[in-house]
Amino acid sequence: DVRALEKAIPTYLEAGAMMNVPVRHVEIRVDQVPVNAYLHQPAGRGPFPFVINTFGSDVTKEDSFDLFHRELEPRGIGMLAVDMPGIGEARNLSMANGSDQMLEAALGYLREYAGARQDRIFIVGGSFGGNAAARAFYRLDVAGVVSMCAPLHSPFVMPPEALDQLPRLTIDGVKSRFGLLDRTTAELSPLLAQTSLELQGFMGSNTTVNTPLLVISTNRDPVSPLDDLNVLLGSATDSEVVILDIEGHCPPRWVREPMIARWVADKIQELDDH
Repeated sequence: DVRALEKAIPTYLEAGAMMNVPVRHVEIRVDQVPVNAYLHQPAGRGPFPFVINTFGSDVTKEDSFDLFHRELEPRGIGMLAVDMPGIGEARNLSMANGSDQMLEAALGYLREYAGARQDRIFIVGGSFGGNAAARAFYRLDVAGVVSMCAPLHSPFVMPPEALDQLPRLTIDGVKSRFGLLDRTTAELSPLLAQTSLELQGFMGSNTTVNTPLLVISTNRDPVSPLDDLNVLLGSATDSEVVILDIEGHCPPRWVREPMIARWVADKIQELDDH
């Protein structure tokens, strides 16, 4: 029952310290709404560089363990993993308040965390999380941003009949984030348009951003067309782009995660050298 579950929660949270990938459950507040996140920290004294990581409309922060354990931890980099608004432990939040609201709150948490190097905090997002990372690229002061296979503008202004041609899992995940899982795609369209970074006034506004940016995608991604990526890259004074010759949405994790870690480590080394 509910009372038994509530009694078990403290034990579950404490068990994180005994996992193969040690994890601390921390509470982040978004407009006074408490949201749980996972804090991974390398062994040693610190403070450490940190990555704030988030995924898409159908993947939760629990899937981020391998990124830390295999790629970031060996390089001495910590990770704060958060859910996108509307999913996982951030399910009480609304995408209508900004796709990057969890990333902003996570950054605020790390700004107060003694174990984090304040000038070495990076943001990483994939799929819908890549939209959040791109929005954060324009808005937040961090050491670097990685945006992967991100829907940025074109998918959000597609007519409903075009949206219905996207993979069912993808579109159902997006509907769920807006609380419309059992509704028609036509009802989703007006809300999706509000998520376009171009319509929000970020992309294509002749804004120049000096934050280092890494973009990773495929050359035949149905929700991340290359034309949109070019507009995003046009805002960056320091950018790298990796486009893989793969059909479908998002490169496999075993391909993209080593790229992320190497790029972050290289940017940290550049900062250290200066």
